[in-house]
Amino acid sequence: MSNPTVTQRPRLALALAGLALLTLAVAQEGCGQPGSAKNPGSSDRPGETDGDAGGGGSPRLTGSDASALEPAAAEDAEGLLWVTWIRAPASGAAPELVAAVWKAGERLALPIALAPADSLPAAPAIAPVPGGALCVWESGPAMQRKLVASKLEWDGKQLRAGALEQPAENLEGVLLPQLCSLSSGSAGLVFSAQSASSLELFACTRTQAGWSPALRITNDNFDDWCPRIAADEADRLHIVSDRYDGQSFDVIYRVVEAGRVLRETAIAQSPGYEGLPDLALEAGGGAWIVWESAAQFGEIGPLRGGRQIGLCRVDEDGIRYASPASLPDARMRADFPRVLWSGSGPLVLFRSLAPPFHTAEQRLAGARRAQEPPPLRANAYVNPLANFYSAFWTRALSFDSRGESVLCEYPRTEGGNEHALSTLPNGPVPHALLPADMRGYAKDAPGRFGGSIARPARIALQPLVASEGLPPLTREAPAALRSDPPRAAEVERGDWLVGDLHRHTEASRCAGDQDGTTLDAIRYARGPGALDFLAISDHFQHLQVWDWWRARRDADRFYAPGRLVTFASVERAIPTRGHVNELQGGSGEWSFDPQTFGRHPWQGGRTERESSAEFLHIPHMTAREHSELPWTEIDWRPRLVELYQGRRGSYEGAAAPYRALDFNAPSGAVQAGLQAGHRFGFAGSSDHGASSDGFTLVQAASTRESIFEALCSGLAAAATTPAAFSTRWTAAQSDSLARNDLELELRGPAPVVRVDLFKNGELQQQRSGTGTREFWVLSSRRWGPYGSKPIQVRIEGANLLSVRSRQAGEDEAEFERSDDSFAFTKQRNAVDWVLEVEVGNATGSMTLQWGEDTYTHALDKTAPGAISVLPAPFEKEMLWRMGKPLEKTLETDSAAAGTSLLFEGLERGTDAHYYLRAAFADGNLLWAPIDSSAVAVETIQTEQAR
Repeated sequence: MSNPTVTQRPRLALALAGLALLTLAVAQEGCGQPGSAKNPGSSDRPGETDGDAGGGGSPRLTGSDASALEPAAAEDAEGLLWVTWIRAPASGAAPELVAAVWKAGERLALPIALAPADSLPAAPAIAPVPGGALCVWESGPAMQRKLVASKLEWDGKQLRAGALEQPAENLEGVLLPQLCSLSSGSAGLVFSAQSASSLELFACTRTQAGWSPALRITNDNFDDWCPRIAADEADRLHIVSDRYDGQSFDVIYRVVEAGRVLRETAIAQSPGYEGLPDLALEAGGGAWIVWESAAQFGEIGPLRGGRQIGLCRVDEDGIRYASPASLPDARMRADFPRVLWSGSGPLVLFRSLAPPFHTAEQRLAGARRAQEPPPLRANAYVNPLANFYSAFWTRALSFDSRGESVLCEYPRTEGGNEHALSTLPNGPVPHALLPADMRGYAKDAPGRFGGSIARPARIALQPLVASEGLPPLTREAPAALRSDPPRAAEVERGDWLVGDLHRHTEASRCAGDQDGTTLDAIRYARGPGALDFLAISDHFQHLQVWDWWRARRDADRFYAPGRLVTFASVERAIPTRGHVNELQGGSGEWSFDPQTFGRHPWQGGRTERESSAEFLHIPHMTAREHSELPWTEIDWRPRLVELYQGRRGSYEGAAAPYRALDFNAPSGAVQAGLQAGHRFGFAGSSDHGASSDGFTLVQAASTRESIFEALCSGLAAAATTPAAFSTRWTAAQSDSLARNDLELELRGPAPVVRVDLFKNGELQQQRSGTGTREFWVLSSRRWGPYGSKPIQVRIEGANLLSVRSRQAGEDEAEFERSDDSFAFTKQRNAVDWVLEVEVGNATGSMTLQWGEDTYTHALDKTAPGAISVLPAPFEKEMLWRMGKPLEKTLETDSAAAGTSLLFEGLERGTDAHYYLRAAFADGNLLWAPIDSSAVAVETIQTEQAR
């Protein structure tokens, strides 16, 4: 079996003429290198060609005067190519859904409009039907999203769109429609739709008499995502999708006839991630299914880490055959796969993160990116820090007559990490419709936040190399579908909601494999993230006008009160002046004006929008030298400040746990802002990665209005893990009314080890347990190449009871442990090691060794809770003595018990602002402000969370 991670030149010599789509010739042996015939329809202006088109010289169907978003295409029996897409003019005019028709590479008419921007069209699909083509898309505002359809007709002179139709008119909250043609002349449709708290699959058909009722084909109360559809000669619908069943994403294949599921087959089930499937049918009826597979999906790291391809065949009897063919591995990256039946075998397309366009040294020297992409390398590893401006390229995997894999790469198919393509298997040569914005060829702007690298996305036809044979297949025993998988125990949260207000996608220039698409972020939030609300906050400098239109549209598309509340947001970043996320809470119009978005609220007064109650400004990285928040200069009062970022760490204070590596401006710390008299709530986020390590907590109903009000209240909490708490103020029995007692109840993922209470940013009281067991944290912030050298840790004079990483749990692949020591075997960018030790009355010590350097720290002489910043060369490590577990006094229905504490004799009033920091035995933290503005006049005055 050949190695597909090395480009192979197939022994093919093609001489092709009279193609239905294009006239092409392959001048030499190779993959994806054909010349192109004339292309008078490459722009929206007739007769214009685009010599800078991508796709290895294949013709562009659209030009550079507009961006072609979310294209879909289909070819009919007469050789007509029907294409629909969202056209976003480069002038900044509102996008609209359009359609056009081509034949033999020539556009036959100007695009016609199907839907305006204010209807928020999304996810168009298209399929040939007798007399033309049928187009279906999502349309409408939040909570009223419906499907809309229109039949396209070409009479040889004019392209027309028929009257708007409404399939599945009784359903709302519809998503991701897919179409296929039926041999009877009908069309089959499948889509996801909101049903109670889950996404279920529905299917229907269209005949000359109209649309049949939409029938529900799943009833599992799980989220069923991303359906793909095909029809066989008997007009049975073959549908493949993935679902999150409360444990993992799995790929499920179904055969549907007359609205009834004939067969349901588990294609890929594992504790990891199996998702985004596609399928193609052989002429004989067998189904080829492809999907992307990974060990995890955001649980302990990036949303779009190392992917690899899964490929199998299912025959008409439902027997599954897996392909053991050498497929691209996780380092090669195999994102967003598509499959088509071509020639004598399957042909797989996928997206792959390109090797670095230039080295870190070249980037630091200000060198421009190379004008041509580098050659494909075997097992190419991409360092996101060296390749700051990443991009994805299209590759294809075919099979020769011996069944060996042939990997082809297609130059100039570069774009963001989303793979919106249509496969066209008909004709002598298969084609794919590929979108690309050629972002790798944009010049580097000064600084990392100097402007968008996205050019107008254009679509092109890419000829593909057909397969000549089948990969070897191995019969596998059928897997039983999980009907009621076990669900992880959750913290009893009451009315606390958990969310992420700072998530990036490929629209941000600094995105890499740690970020995914908007759909990735939504799927993670509804899946393993178990989030109640989410805001995607891409960098405004990196956005085009259409990016912002699409971001606002998608916040409405995926808005599901009671399940996931989505917000529209942007991140504004001005060097030396700080970073702030701007969250839209209301329904007010938000124009995309670069000059307005380029100012900060404290620079010369606020605009009307910045002072509006419909917008919330959330500063972050406040203690970073190049982003310091000037507390003494700002003329506004932030209601929410991002205290913790999953990738970077905490900006709480100079002597706080998990301090960020770039914490180099203490005057901008959150504690400094509190000391300066500002009063605000806290937020945690994922930013560019570590999806499960940064959360914002609020008490609210699951609606956009209620959550936004809670975020603005100044009482939002931040945490590294979902947790909950409640407080109650009582009047002190023998003191003035200005001094009260605070009753606190905490619930988290593990026993509470320590609670610190702060007033106006200063530590007031501490609580820790008793006994001989205590917890220490070795926090490492060794980013990038700094984390390549392992660190040895040795404990003396104490028993090492357990070691775990806070982010990943008990993972033996990350370290090696003996009775009194352990060593990191794999360093990640940021990892916190939680050590449980038993010291007793002996004098213990902890010794760190890094190469020839050592450092020894006493275990029993440091005050509880003290943070020790270690000397060189360990300055990127910190030791924190958390303390000893507090007694469990609150029994709950969750796996972990809660803790009840009393803080006595506290001052209350408008000048006293309290917050607590709670540490759990697994190393996770909670930061929570406490409402103390009202003076108590009765025994029980207020209850914050009951």
